[in-house]
Amino acid sequence: MLLDFEEEKELPKLQELANKENAVIIALIATYVPQKVSPSKSIRAELGITEEFGVETLIDQIKTKIKKPKKAYLLLNSFGGGVMSSYKIACALKNSFDEIVVFVPHIAASGGTLITLGCNQIVMGMLSNLSPIDVQTYHKGMMVSANSLNKAFGKLQNYFKDKEEADAPYPYIALMKQIDPVIMEEWNALQYLMDKYAKNLLKKGGYVKQDADNISYKLIFGYDSHGQVIGFDDAKDLGLKVVKNTQYPEHWSLMKEWLGKYMLKASASHVIRYIIPERKSKNKKIQVGGEKNDKKQKRRKSQ
Repeated sequence: MLLDFEEEKELPKLQELANKENAVIIALIATYVPQKVSPSKSIRAELGITEEFGVETLIDQIKTKIKKPKKAYLLLNSFGGGVMSSYKIACALKNSFDEIVVFVPHIAASGGTLITLGCNQIVMGMLSNLSPIDVQTYHKGMMVSANSLNKAFGKLQNYFKDKEEADAPYPYIALMKQIDPVIMEEWNALQYLMDKYAKNLLKKGGYVKQDADNISYKLIFGYDSHGQVIGFDDAKDLGLKVVKNTQYPEHWSLMKEWLGKYMLKASASHVIRYIIPERKSKNKKIQVGGEKNDKKQKRRKSQ
């Protein structure tokens, strides 16, 4: 799987914005067209090892030109991916910039939501959505939420608290025998790990401990489905640092244009692009200073 990473050269208005704001501008985009890898198989972009190395390369490139980058604007469009990769990417970005404003024109779900937790502001519009971050795991060949498995176990536990096995209908007995306590412990450990990651990122994003604890718990345990849409109002009620896109009209318009450039590209990995603010040429400053000195010398001679 090839890394889709390069400096953005074709959007001069974004370069002007980077110069004006003295901010690095970054895009991390999962496109809507999966890449065909065989006649019968296609792969859609997920946050994983490719994205980890992409973000590491991105940060290395930026730091060769800016020793201490302060501010970043992040365009994020992602359906999520691996928990560890999402967390590592979020930490790498937050540890590299003092302030990150993330723009979500459409979707930052699951691992994408995890990345937003470490940002100082989350900019959302009418179609923007985050999602819960409950851990997804394979069970009998399909991906399910650890919450669903724990809820099923809880219902069985409640059912059998005042019943003998011999009195229970066969479906309950069959379901009970399929549950492996070791697997249950693994699910619980993964949920605990997600809670730890989320709280740490929220702390990096400037949330106080009580708010971080509350937000993390709700995002992991407070929703019926992993695919539930968390729009602007829901995110605001959660206590996330969301602002409406109307607070950043120019930025929002340019971010949507940037997303539109890549959203229909067939890709098996996230498209990673960046723009670095251009520094003023030192030669120009020297030249200006030289002209001033020449004028002073001429005045002295005439006197």
